[in-house]
Amino acid sequence: EFEEVKETKSGNRQTIAYSTTSIDTEVAMELNSFSKENLAMAFYGTESVTTGAAVVGEAHTVYALNEAIPLANVKVSAVVVDDNLGSPLTEGVDYTVDLLTGVITFISDANIALPESITVDYTFADQETIIGFSEGQKEYAVMFVGKNVHTGKAVKVLLPRVVMSVAETLELISDTTISLAVTGKALIDCNDEVMNITKEA
Repeated sequence: EFEEVKETKSGNRQTIAYSTTSIDTEVAMELNSFSKENLAMAFYGTESVTTGAAVVGEAHTVYALNEAIPLANVKVSAVVVDDNLGSPLTEGVDYTVDLLTGVITFISDANIALPESITVDYTFADQETIIGFSEGQKEYAVMFVGKNVHTGKAVKVLLPRVVMSVAETLELISDTTISLAVTGKALIDCNDEVMNITKEA
């Protein structure tokens, strides 16, 4: 940020002084790894790993045909759906289930009265979960290690303190390879250092 001082003699308000009032460094990264750690960082979230298990009596309500009903887990198997009277419904007749995403879709109301309460029994495989916006702001140390493609010389950039901003977008459908764009602000550390760049001579 800069401060401009204008003269008042000529009437043209020309600049007579231009000085720096503050210095900031922004950090921008394109993450190609959609790991649970990167997603948690980008969306101020917490990550966890859940061991596969069996679920009994998970409750849902069917309001309309062709409505997507997401189970609490993904990569499911041995799915059994009962109506509110405890009568099993038939896959392919009453509903379909996407085993990979754990989404049930009712295709017929012949054996249910909408809206209908249902329970679902199933098993699920090991999976990772990220709960977004469940954590506050965090600081990270960021290190970039690269090579100049023209000279072949190595470079290392170390930012000892970086506060990441919440990612503005999460692109889920694209014609090209998707990356996760995150930005942040580099802060000064206890040694009055913001950035350390080491280059091969």
